[in-house]
Amino acid sequence: MHRRVDGPGSSLPYSQYQLVLGAHQLLNPSPNQVLAEVQKIIPHPRYNRTSFVADIALVRLKKPVKFTQFIRPISLPGASRQFPVEKKCWVTSWGRVEVTAVPLHFPPLPGDSGRPLACEQGGTWYLAGIVSWFMTRNVSGIVCSHPKFPGVFTRVTAYDSWIQREVGPSDVASPAP
Repeated sequence: MHRRVDGPGSSLPYSQYQLVLGAHQLLNPSPNQVLAEVQKIIPHPRYNRTSFVADIALVRLKKPVKFTQFIRPISLPGASRQFPVEKKCWVTSWGRVEVTAVPLHFPPLPGDSGRPLACEQGGTWYLAGIVSWFMTRNVSGIVCSHPKFPGVFTRVTAYDSWIQREVGPSDVASPAP
């Protein structure tokens, strides 16, 4: 789902948004989850609501996040990192839990827009992409991704310079040594 979050035509001010961190099931609260308040949402200046070009935004939280066993950072890949098409990666979601990896060209599930595409390289997890959109079809009353059309992801490496300008290199999570 794509939705303008602040400014003209917005539905809610930033103060009404919270991130749920460390939860396993959204509708079944966990003692491990933390609610984080949003200070600001920064959409890419070239985002196009019709074509979904530059479909990426940054969220600045009011307070730093304390990492736990259930809340872990993911590293930004930098502009030059490459993820081969045959590489198995993961999209985290609130849907059915599966323990299988999927190739980069797999179709995501409905409701996955905005979810992270995480790829592991050399023991470090990188944010390779963000689910943008995909074709769907109705199968016996259930809307699912269309198997003949791959999902469309926002490639994070393409936005590295914008992220560094907006966030600053000292605020970006780095790979663990």
